[in-house]
Amino acid sequence: MASACITKRIQISDRWICYTLERKRVKNLNLRVRPDGTVAVSAPPRVPEAAVEQFVLRHGDFLLRALARQAAAQERAPGPRQYLPGERLPYLGGQVRLAVVQGEDSGAQLDGDRLRLTVPDPGDLAQRRRTAEAFFDAACRQRMQAVVDALLPAFTGEALPPVRLRFRRMTSRWGSCQPRTGVVCLNLYLIAVPPACMEYVALHELTHFLQPDHSPRFHALLARRMPDWQARRRALGQYRLTKEGIFLRGAAPASRAP
Repeated sequence: MASACITKRIQISDRWICYTLERKRVKNLNLRVRPDGTVAVSAPPRVPEAAVEQFVLRHGDFLLRALARQAAAQERAPGPRQYLPGERLPYLGGQVRLAVVQGEDSGAQLDGDRLRLTVPDPGDLAQRRRTAEAFFDAACRQRMQAVVDALLPAFTGEALPPVRLRFRRMTSRWGSCQPRTGVVCLNLYLIAVPPACMEYVALHELTHFLQPDHSPRFHALLARRMPDWQARRRALGQYRLTKEGIFLRGAAPASRAP
């Protein structure tokens, strides 16, 4: 079972870098620079912290290059969404165009590729954002529940616990799985990606009930139920998660140490 993450600090060249260290059931040390510029290290439970630190130092050049790419990417990142009339938002792999009208009660209605937002004060950004996010969040919960329900028969005969879905906005991962509790947490931003990518993320997390790590056995189990999972993962990689929302990727993806 993985332990809680701890934050470490290390000097590489003339720069101090913070990284999170998580103990996991993995065979090797792994180093990753996430799209938001944070650094994560995962290590087997019994590897000494001194060995982890030496591993990070050995990959110092990679780390500095990856962080430089992420810093440049952040400078090119889109600004906050304004939810203005005519603005286009990602939805199911395509886009919807906003229309904003005044009305007594807030709500949203989808008509083809047009999303009509009704708010008491169309000039209030907070009202526009809340109304749009409420629509997308509800749509994500409904669709992902249907996706998971459709995938579960493929696990008939396997020792899966009762699966419970939870949702939240995340900027570093699409989903997570807690095998002991049966909880699968899914990113609310999944409503932006194509249905095939939604299915991939759901199957990925369900497969973790059978194999908790990303070993060859995990990928074999994944391929057995979804032979084209790699193509779906590449399609998912076209989307970039940021604190401002989800965008088609125009910047560097997360970087892993070689």
